[in-house]
Amino acid sequence: MRIPDQTLGQIRERATIDEIVARYTRLAPASRGESKGCCPLPDHDERTPSFYVNPGTGVFHCFGCSCGGDVITFLELVEQLTFREAVEQLAEQVGVAIPTEPEQTHRGSAVGTPKLLRAALEVAADVYSTAITDDLGAAQARRYLTDRCFTDVHIRQWGIGYAPRAHTTVLGVHLAARGLPASAGHDAGLIRQGRTGQPYDTFAGRLIWPLHDPQGRIVGLAGRSLDNPSRNPERYRKYVNSDDSALFRKSDTLFGLDAARPAIVKHRRVIVVEGYTDVMAVAAAGHREVVGVCGTAFTAAHARLLSRLLGSDGEIVVMLDADNAGQTAAWKIAVTCHQFATVTLAVPGKRGSDPCQLRVDHGDQAVRDAVNARQPLIRQMLGRLLADADTPEKAAVAVRRATAMLDELADDVLILRYRRWLASELGIAEGQLQVHAPPTPPPSRNVTPFEHLDCIRDLAAQLIDDPTLWSRLRLPDVFELADLLPDRYCAVVERAATAPPDTPDRWAWLLSTAPDEAARAAVTALRAGTPDQREPMRAVSECARAYGPARLAAVRSNTADPATVRRFAQLAAGLSRLMR
Repeated sequence: MRIPDQTLGQIRERATIDEIVARYTRLAPASRGESKGCCPLPDHDERTPSFYVNPGTGVFHCFGCSCGGDVITFLELVEQLTFREAVEQLAEQVGVAIPTEPEQTHRGSAVGTPKLLRAALEVAADVYSTAITDDLGAAQARRYLTDRCFTDVHIRQWGIGYAPRAHTTVLGVHLAARGLPASAGHDAGLIRQGRTGQPYDTFAGRLIWPLHDPQGRIVGLAGRSLDNPSRNPERYRKYVNSDDSALFRKSDTLFGLDAARPAIVKHRRVIVVEGYTDVMAVAAAGHREVVGVCGTAFTAAHARLLSRLLGSDGEIVVMLDADNAGQTAAWKIAVTCHQFATVTLAVPGKRGSDPCQLRVDHGDQAVRDAVNARQPLIRQMLGRLLADADTPEKAAVAVRRATAMLDELADDVLILRYRRWLASELGIAEGQLQVHAPPTPPPSRNVTPFEHLDCIRDLAAQLIDDPTLWSRLRLPDVFELADLLPDRYCAVVERAATAPPDTPDRWAWLLSTAPDEAARAAVTALRAGTPDQREPMRAVSECARAYGPARLAAVRSNTADPATVRRFAQLAAGLSRLMR
């Protein structure tokens, strides 16, 4: 069923675009009422903000990847949703009812859609959170948490549950009672088929943590075994996570990020730990800005999530297990994140300890003390290499290892300063520490430097708002639109001139009639960052200064044509007059 235009208009009006975008990246105020931040769209990893949001016009545009559009388009791109899924999600958030076809039920939904997967996960989380208090078999699960100093308040706060044991599926009955199809539990990875053909619950007998995306919506489950590993070591799995799906990937998910996000943004700091109980322990000790990896190594996707919240100068406190594996993982986080954050190391007690055990043994204050005693991670890791360099042979090994570690970094200032520090500590010349220069990053795609300029966007926007303006400007006859504006902005201005005379909103018309994504991106590039209007001839003069030399160079490239030579001379004279 087609969604009525009136309903779409209500959703766009109520869904404030800067509030929606702020859930995915940290926005900072820019000029003219706009906001800017690092692009949160998939496959665009940037360090310098080039993503602009204009609340007044309701659109966004990224000058790095050239994507742009309204709030619905943003949700489609960032969540990888269909148009209807994005509209339905926004409608639910802003309280707009979408007309539905008569007798529409879950059975009419496509199998395995994100909406259906989430519905099944929500049912499972409800059933398991009830079972941890009501099921007779949950005593061991409650004792596991109590032994780690967690109370019923913590259980409710984190939505922890218990999956009951049974000879067949317990969850299937509850899914059917909620009107979900029989396939929903299988598609969500909650129910599997046994060797005898009998269905069983994937997480049966496990302690359950619900996993959420940064917006707080459930995307999966994590289950910890309560069995003795020695009873059946070949089949024992300490943790089981939901399978990768349209909603969930371990490498993209940070446990607790939805709860930690306000504190991360407020303090410009995030604490990274390894386990689910570690997250709970650090949060219980008073540091709500804590997240944990979900049974996988820290990835570039995790780094992107954090960089969007921290901005370009936040802090990442690494508080992994105090063992060799934990310290190796800590160094990988430093390598991945050092370009956008200060990375520090907080050691959770003696070797073999972790944040949860530290809290159990010494209380909340010990966790806070460990965080407060954090030190720069790179220096701590390099310092450990030097601790045993008490002979020339060991010093030589330390130099080789330190050189290899510094070679993994990409920040020139950090490399330079740590080279000097290492050389001083080892008593050798700085030149003996050879570190290769990092590769030069590729240039931004699809964008000319002129498209960022306020004068360029200002003139183009004025010409779109008033198609008669060009004919009223006092310009030499030699001038064409392409002499003052880049090609893709010229195309937008020329298309705007073809809009019906009674068009109430030329910008909306341009977006709705854009022939392709490139044309749509050009419109949003102008609309998302339209600067204060200049007096038209002042805008023309500034465009002549900024864009004129490049335009002259382009015209000069075809000097074999006599007509082009004459035009070059006339254009040069005209630009000279405009620049005065």
